[in-house]
Amino acid sequence: MIKSFRFAALPARFHSSTSSSSNSSLISGSIDQKEVEKFGDLSHEWTDEKGAFKALHSLNRLRVPWILSNVKSKKEGETPKIVDIGSGGGVLSIPLARAGLKVVGIDATKEAVESAKRTLNSRPLQVSKVAENVKFEWTSVEEFSEREENKEHFDAVVASEILEHVADVPNFVRSVISLARPGGSIFFTTINKTWMSRFAAIWLAEDVLRIVPKGVHQWDKFVAPDQLARLCEGAGCTVRAIHGFTLNPLMNSWEWVRPTQVNYALLAVKHEAKEVEILEGEALKKEFEKNAPKYVVPIQKVDNKVVHVDNLPAV
Repeated sequence: MIKSFRFAALPARFHSSTSSSSNSSLISGSIDQKEVEKFGDLSHEWTDEKGAFKALHSLNRLRVPWILSNVKSKKEGETPKIVDIGSGGGVLSIPLARAGLKVVGIDATKEAVESAKRTLNSRPLQVSKVAENVKFEWTSVEEFSEREENKEHFDAVVASEILEHVADVPNFVRSVISLARPGGSIFFTTINKTWMSRFAAIWLAEDVLRIVPKGVHQWDKFVAPDQLARLCEGAGCTVRAIHGFTLNPLMNSWEWVRPTQVNYALLAVKHEAKEVEILEGEALKKEFEKNAPKYVVPIQKVDNKVVHVDNLPAV
């Protein structure tokens, strides 16, 4: 039940796999050209905290502490290395770098990457040397993950507000997870596929309150938590937590909640053991599409405090 206009509408990521205004484009199985047409002209708005991306900016107050509390380097004393998939204009990457992480942001939208690089040239980020902790690259997750130096290289991988915009979810998730080292953390935030998400994230957010541009979301592309969990397990991970979060549009503020019917976050940890069976290709796709029972996983306590992965019960 919605109270005081509080609902869990997902902010538009406004990340596309490439831009319709660009003279060149990337070829990838997860790139959806229709998403390209929708979002290719919005890259100039990335730095405006009161503009089209304001909900993404405010979401940092929830997701940055969540990520920081669940990432650690393989060797004690080293700075954790993290890759932000679908980094756009650096809305999440730069705060993570400011918090002390070593960040690589990749995005298939050329204009978004150029916007992020311009932001890094700002005097505050240069003087504080935050700019030295983050770099941005125009590429697809598939191409980036195929490079030998990137395979199992990162202490954490983040795919926040991007999963609902890709064309090939199983292949995208496999590529994301392949970048994490054994024992590394994988973070997803996305939208569940329910009647409530159709109501809140599309009709209410786009048509009524107009928090996001009309047509930014397609309900058919939303992914249920149990589907995503099965993909993660099939790609060699243990799912540690699935948790809902919701937006108060009047205050432009987010909070953790127990229900996952609309927005949810998933935390997975890559297996250390090499002998774990990894599903690929058609096998992974079948795992995603099969009609399996509802996935059950321990949920973090709903008190808006970040719970470290080591304090969660084993799955």
